[in-house]
This record gives sequence, structure tokens and C-alpha cells, in this order.
Amino acid sequence: MQRFLSTALLAVLSAGVVKAQETTGAKAEEVKQEILKLETEKLAYRLNHEGSMEDWNKRYDAVGIAVTQPNGARPTGAEHVAHLKDPSRAKLRTNNQFGYQVRVYDDAKIAIVTFNGENTFSTDAEKDKITTQKTLDTDVWFKFPDGMWRRIVHDAAPAAGECSGANAGFIQPRKE
Repeated sequence: MQRFLSTALLAVLSAGVVKAQETTGAKAEEVKQEILKLETEKLAYRLNHEGSMEDWNKRYDAVGIAVTQPNGARPTGAEHVAHLKDPSRAKLRTNNQFGYQVRVYDDAKIAIVTFNGENTFSTDAEKDKITTQKTLDTDVWFKFPDGMWRRIVHDAAPAAGECSGANAGFIQPRKE
């Protein structure tokens, strides 16, 4: 019986792996360019040069986006947007993202982006007190039936030993 269950489980997992093969070719390259455009557009919004980050999040983040911040906080999409509106929060002063890698799956309906981030933050009251963070980020994008790409996951993990400052501009983790 145990052998049968193991074989059945292996068969199901194998089918899932076969379906999850990376999409390649012209279609994948087109999606990669679309996603990189969205990611670089996000940089301008993050630094408030072309609008507010809140506007970008409302447009491109799925309603139930899964967010994990470098300090371990996992705010809901609504909590994340509310935090962006908080005038007392630490503001992003510099933002550098590099090393983008985009992988495309499920017949070009899912794109996974990984990149490195280097950011500095400070509050308006204490602009000289700079908090620095280096992160390893992952964004998962899904093409919804309406044809719109929306981010369904954003994970920013601290690069080994690189996040400094207790807040680094983020929501504090929930006490569960």
C-alpha cells in the first residue's frame, strides 16, 4: 500500500513538473520585455518621479497579493498601500535594482522576476539618519483574463547580513 501511494504521489508530482516547464521562444521574449518595462516603471514610481507608489500598487498589484518584507512582515495588499500613505514612515531616498532575471511559464501567463535591490531610507524628520538595505527580491506576475499583468507575489529577502535599522521603512511583523 505504501509503495502504491509513493508511486501515485510521484506520478502526480511528475505531471506538475512537466506542466511547469519554462516557456521559451519569441512569445517568452516578448513577455520578458513587457515585465521588465513594468519593473523599471516601478522604479520611477518608487522614487515618486512619475506618480505615487500607491498608484502603481493599486494598478499592478493583485487584490490578494502576497507580500513578504525583509524584516519578516507579511502585510496584506491593503496594509501595504495604507503604509505607503503614512506621512511618518521612512521614505525611500535611493533605489537601485539590478541583475534582473525573468523566467516565463504556463504558456506565457506567469512570469517570475528575480533581482537585487539596494535602497536607502530616512524619515522626513531625520533625513540624516539613513537606513540601508540590500535585498534579494522576487516578483511573480500573472496575466489575468482581461489581458492585464498583475503582481501576485512580492518577496524581498535581506541579502545576508545586509539590512540595517529596525524599521528600514517597513511595516513591523505581526505578533502571531
